[in-house]
Amino acid sequence: MITALTVQEHKPTGKLGKLKNFFKRDYIKTEIITFQRLTIVHLIYHKYKDKINWQKIDQQAGYEKKTIFCDDSIKPPKYLGFRRYNYQTLMHRMAENTALEVLERGGISADKLKIGLLDPDGSKGELAEQLLKYTSNLTVVTDTLSLYSKIAENILENTGASFIIQKSAKAFGNCNMIISPKRINRYLPLKGNTVVLTGETPAIATQGYVFDGYRFKLPRWCYSIKPDSLSDEYFAQALYDKGKQYTLGSIIPFACVRNGEDVALEQVSTIIASTCENA
Repeated sequence: MITALTVQEHKPTGKLGKLKNFFKRDYIKTEIITFQRLTIVHLIYHKYKDKINWQKIDQQAGYEKKTIFCDDSIKPPKYLGFRRYNYQTLMHRMAENTALEVLERGGISADKLKIGLLDPDGSKGELAEQLLKYTSNLTVVTDTLSLYSKIAENILENTGASFIIQKSAKAFGNCNMIISPKRINRYLPLKGNTVVLTGETPAIATQGYVFDGYRFKLPRWCYSIKPDSLSDEYFAQALYDKGKQYTLGSIIPFACVRNGEDVALEQVSTIIASTCENA
């Protein structure tokens, strides 16, 4: 089940409007949306007063308040147990999909392209194998060296391709492109023109062309059940993580986000090609 919260503000105009609002009470309208086996509880809070009455929302949300979906401008109070849902599992997948798509479109020589994959927990072995289709210079930085050694052996046996495995991020120094599906939480010694694709905003400052968000269109059926107050990308996270709509993991974004600005995939491919030529 997915529980979403929308705050509908009723702002007064003029003295008469303020007087009318004074005598009105905030209230909650609950909409139940069902699609196949998916249930969405949409709480619409009609706000007439200056402050949100979170106790009122608490009564309606129940246990779901710990994973409530709402616009990021809404700040649910943690002292009441509210937590805005913000897991980025789908965005991690979008970083992977985008990386493979821009490489497919780029047509860059495998000998010129140097790719770095940051995979601390060793969960992206399949991605490493897919990347070897586009580069003969892949470096994986991981904390699980023994696990990756086995992954590398299997890939070598199955495809004949090999790659470098290191624990230190210093190995990324000459890379044209870095892929980190999960959040970057360590310093990466990169060049200023290195393209970085990651599923979350880095925890520390990261050099290069850092793309940490992705724009995409949802399948048509999603729009019939999506609360208007939630962005496409955020609602997709709800459907993917809590709604178990895993087919959304195959979506190919149409743009990356850098410093809040959308950049088309074609342009990202061009930037990568340029860094290879100027290396």
